[in-house]
Amino acid sequence: MSLRVRGGIAASLGIALILAACGGGTLYSTGAASSNLTRDDAYTCAQQQLGAMGYRTNVKDDDARRYVGQKNDSTYKESNVKFRRRYSAIELQAQTSATGGSDLAVKASTFDEYSTERGITTVETTGSSAVKPDAAALLDRCKEPSAGM
Repeated sequence: MSLRVRGGIAASLGIALILAACGGGTLYSTGAASSNLTRDDAYTCAQQQLGAMGYRTNVKDDDARRYVGQKNDSTYKESNVKFRRRYSAIELQAQTSATGGSDLAVKASTFDEYSTERGITTVETTGSSAVKPDAAALLDRCKEPSAGM
């Protein structure tokens, strides 16, 4: 079976535009909030809150005030012998705001890990139902001095 397209360049351009419109969505979720906490306090709050939610440290960049926590999803099963695990990651970046507080940016992602002939392969997948509320809770808990500290 072959695909025949008549019409030359115009048809090819039409197909290219349709294919471009179909893809390009993101698999992760993002969020942002302003906090009354200083940049350092918001960064510390994020570490404490993610730890309390069961996330372990994956990346800790004290200079950039960037923190990534990772949490395994033991409830997810896949009928693929190469499947190893699914995990969620929450990345927080704290910046100093003009008002003296901080601006928080969060990225929530979910990944599947497979054992292949070439080694461990990580594939980003649609954010899990647990990682999105966890990211929202993190932003909410680190807005006010009494909330997370």
